[in-house]
Amino acid sequence: FFYKNLSSVPQQCVFRGEHLLNVREPREPDSLRWLDYQDTKMRRVKLLLITTFIHLVVVLAGCIIVFYLKHDGFSSTTIALAITMSNTFSYYLIYFLIGFESHATEGSKQTSLYVRLTASLWLQTTILTAIITPWSDRLNDGSTGLLQSIYAIFVFEIIRGPVMQVVDIPGNFNRHFFAPRAPDQRRMNLCFQGTKYSLADRYKSMTNILFLTFYYSSIFPGGFLLSALALAIHYWADKFCILRSWTQIPSPGANIAKFSGYFLMAAILFFVVVSTYMFAGFPFDNACRKCTF
Repeated sequence: FFYKNLSSVPQQCVFRGEHLLNVREPREPDSLRWLDYQDTKMRRVKLLLITTFIHLVVVLAGCIIVFYLKHDGFSSTTIALAITMSNTFSYYLIYFLIGFESHATEGSKQTSLYVRLTASLWLQTTILTAIITPWSDRLNDGSTGLLQSIYAIFVFEIIRGPVMQVVDIPGNFNRHFFAPRAPDQRRMNLCFQGTKYSLADRYKSMTNILFLTFYYSSIFPGGFLLSALALAIHYWADKFCILRSWTQIPSPGANIAKFSGYFLMAAILFFVVVSTYMFAGFPFDNACRKCTF
């Protein structure tokens, strides 16, 4: 309404007496994906649907594998390791599928990557663990109990990501193996550019840890301490890698920050609903199968 009703705008703010300009800051040139600008909207939607379908099939297959491991009586540590391996495979698969999608800006690509990574981790790491655990084993301290599974997942989240970042196998391999064997100075300098990182991956790690903490907070309150430890380790590992070993990336804009807010609100909603459900189920002994009034 404001743009159409020029009578409400001061005359000195109207361009040539009839146009109201909408001025905004342009995107950074390095954040534009120039090769994808020629693609139509229909082609972008089609590629998005195809990659989403493949992603869902692979995630479902990983959930089935974890379900059968639980059904065959494997320990919680083994199941947590299987979940971590499934998440790692899904991680690389999502990066591979994103390469086939068409996005006009780097921010759009990073947002799509963040949504896929976060949704996959929430399903395979947190929700799947609750589904495959029998109701009466929620408070079991044994090797097959839910508490042991949650603790093992926290340990893997604390160790796996930061260690792989700091070790930086691809970067060290380029600097210490390929660089001395480069045929000229230009190609040797390219080996010292640093490892390319993804902002979507950093947001994904944070929201996944918070969601795991909120989801099981009623039966595993120690998760808040482990979550604080995990976030602190991730922060210092990210800071070290950004300043010392990672390369500079194109500006992704604020799209990921906005979508992360939606995921955090969803995590809080899960926190309220699941906590109510968990408190109603104490002491998880299935003593009352039917409600009588």
